[in-house]
Amino acid sequence: MFYKLLGICLAVMLILTVLTGNPAVALVVGVIFVPVAGFVQWVFSDREEEEHPASHAPRCPHCGSPIRIQGNRWACGWCGDHGDVSSLKKH
Repeated sequence: MFYKLLGICLAVMLILTVLTGNPAVALVVGVIFVPVAGFVQWVFSDREEEEHPASHAPRCPHCGSPIRIQGNRWACGWCGDHGDVSSLKKH
């Protein structure tokens, strides 16, 4: 979500620069918008799950982050590692 908001911010900055002919206006908007976008992302993120992940949740063997399992495949959203569920080590 943050990257979508950042993309919107950059688009608005580009449009303001073209319309006003003054890049300083766009920079001021960007300086205000980026922290606001980060705060909005933080407010609407699922912090409870991030702060207290389930202890039984499977972890990526490469980086240790929680992984997503779909069917017989798994993927790590953090490092991008993936594979068959059968390749995960049982502890």
